[in-house]
Amino acid sequence: MRESDSARELRNRESSAGIPVDLHFLSVPQGHQQATSATREVKDVIAALDLVPHPEKGYYIETLREKHTISDGCARSTCIYYLLEGVSARSHLHSVHDVVEVWH
Repeated sequence: MRESDSARELRNRESSAGIPVDLHFLSVPQGHQQATSATREVKDVIAALDLVPHPEKGYYIETLREKHTISDGCARSTCIYYLLEGVSARSHLHSVHDVVEVWH
């Protein structure tokens, strides 16, 4: 598959740590693009960011893992990019005990 201009643009926007700093999330207004085009662009984003399937749904990649750990050995802080596909994609907020969560 040939990389699209939008995927190439995403790949080239990286911080000094190699993390993309300006993501343009794709929203396709109904009737403006065919589903095949939207699907291709989503696949381009998945490929450009090296996203992998998330166990709960969608795709993700870890962008930061703090070296300091809490008592059970887990990292004190992590960050991820998380992508859900389609107009009916849903994710449910849930609580993880003993950690602070920030959602954007």
